[in-house]
Amino acid sequence: MVKPQAPPPPPQSQEKKTPHIRPSVQPRIQSGPDPAAKAPRPPQVKEGKGAQAGPKLRPVQLKIDRDNKAHAKQEGQAKVAPADKEKVHVTSGPQAESKSQPKQAPERPAWITPSDKVSPAKDSQFAKAWQTLLASANLPKLATILALVTFLIVFALAPAFRFQNLAGTDLFLHSREDLLQASGLSMGQHFLHSYGGSLHALLTGRYEGAEKKILQAYPELRSLSVYFKFPATLYFEAEERIPLAFLDVNDTYITIDRFGVVTGSYQELPQGLPAIRGIEPVQMRVGESIKTNADEALKSCVAVMAALVEADFESPGGNLLLPQTQEIRSSGYQRILLTFQPEGSANPLRVTCSSTHTLKEDFLWLKKVLDSKVLQDKLPGNLDIYGSQLVFRPYKLNAQGEEESTGQDYVWQDEIFVPQEIAPEEEEPDLVE
Repeated sequence: MVKPQAPPPPPQSQEKKTPHIRPSVQPRIQSGPDPAAKAPRPPQVKEGKGAQAGPKLRPVQLKIDRDNKAHAKQEGQAKVAPADKEKVHVTSGPQAESKSQPKQAPERPAWITPSDKVSPAKDSQFAKAWQTLLASANLPKLATILALVTFLIVFALAPAFRFQNLAGTDLFLHSREDLLQASGLSMGQHFLHSYGGSLHALLTGRYEGAEKKILQAYPELRSLSVYFKFPATLYFEAEERIPLAFLDVNDTYITIDRFGVVTGSYQELPQGLPAIRGIEPVQMRVGESIKTNADEALKSCVAVMAALVEADFESPGGNLLLPQTQEIRSSGYQRILLTFQPEGSANPLRVTCSSTHTLKEDFLWLKKVLDSKVLQDKLPGNLDIYGSQLVFRPYKLNAQGEEESTGQDYVWQDEIFVPQEIAPEEEEPDLVE
């Protein structure tokens, strides 16, 4: 029995396989039995007249990476990656016909070893994020912000910007600690606390609020400036109203400076200082000029008091005039009467002077006279330095305690007192009809 023969298999159609192109710097096309042999590049088909008929070939672009050149040197060829792109024209026929074929996922080249793998995805993402931050950040602006923040921290916490020391002009009646307590400021406080108060104070660096508090507590201050002095110093620049004269008002002594401004009051007269008497105040307030019933006379008395101080300061040797002065009193228009109690004498000396004269020179001369004691045995008496001639007139007290002339005057001539007879008063003739 003849077995039926199976029909011959249908002829298998030969599939056109796309030759595998190994990526490299110069792509190679394998063809023929010997893969190592180079396939000849087919001739380019020209179009136009005289061109041979044939299929049109179009170039295919391959992307070749140039970033991994270091590894390419080790392996003898370059890697392929989608970073840097280079166009390579392939004119093989199968490649031209592969347009309709679906794209396949690129396989990892066989020459990449495990040691060539990139770092983990987490590290690469962090590196990319850090590079992106550095690329997008404005480094000069960031450095400026950091410097500003550092400066503000130092400015707020550094001891050099806090009150650590007190300084200022030397005061006669007040201490710097008293001024600090009255100002409302405190040691260790930042200098910006209570700084300014007005535009002028802000521009001049003063503490206007602290100045007002101090002047309210001590109105006898003539001027005051409080400001910060680097480093860490609170500076008080003040001018006091020095009490120069003491006005006796019902056994209360009102102190006034040389400008007639009230500085305070005392219940007792300080030892060694004279009192002004014979002037009644009308209005008086500390820190303001006093108002009296004889303002011009008070100004003259204060001027006399200032001249006494200047004379003692200029000639400190010998007997000082100010401790010997007991009373200053106005005795008429521009005439001031001073009562002295010379040392070593129980009798007083009264001196009449004028505020229009050069008082300091007159008192320097009087100081020499008292030091020489030429009038010691002639007291009590009145010394007139008001006019152009210096005359001393002794007097004595009668039984009623009234002053009587001794009939003998002394005139200052050639640096001594010369006796001078007093001319008898002429009787006025009777009027005859």
